[in-house]
Amino acid sequence: MAEALTEKNTNEADLKELERRMELVVKADPTQFQNTYTLKRYLKAFKTVDEAFQETACKKCFEEIDNLLIVFDMNQFNLSFLDNKLQLTKNLVWLLSRHFPERLGHCLILNSSTVFIGVYQIIRGWLDEATTNKIVFINTEEELCKYLIPDILPDNM
Repeated sequence: MAEALTEKNTNEADLKELERRMELVVKADPTQFQNTYTLKRYLKAFKTVDEAFQETACKKCFEEIDNLLIVFDMNQFNLSFLDNKLQLTKNLVWLLSRHFPERLGHCLILNSSTVFIGVYQIIRGWLDEATTNKIVFINTEEELCKYLIPDILPDNM
């Protein structure tokens, strides 16, 4: 019988983060609600919030939709961001390129600053050409509407 999922083997902060992310999926399609037990199972199986959310979100897609649209809002980006998030970004890029090379449909960069554009020139070196061709800098709502309906984004974007 399956091992009981308790607080001992589920990181509470990871569970809360996965629940927060899943709210976005449920907001777009309320039938996709996942209970806490299911989310704990995903965390146990996939080990990280990023991998669990990506797998969960991909399974919610129709079969003909098998790629991801990632949106980065760089509105509050500054150099301190690099200390905390650069390794996470590098790991996400590595994960996508090694394990899910064709899953990335587009990566939209919103509200990019000149500082971020400089950092992107470094990050770009980690990516292959096929991936860099999928990265799009968005400057207007009209451009954003070519890729998604802005209403599905969180309120703070």
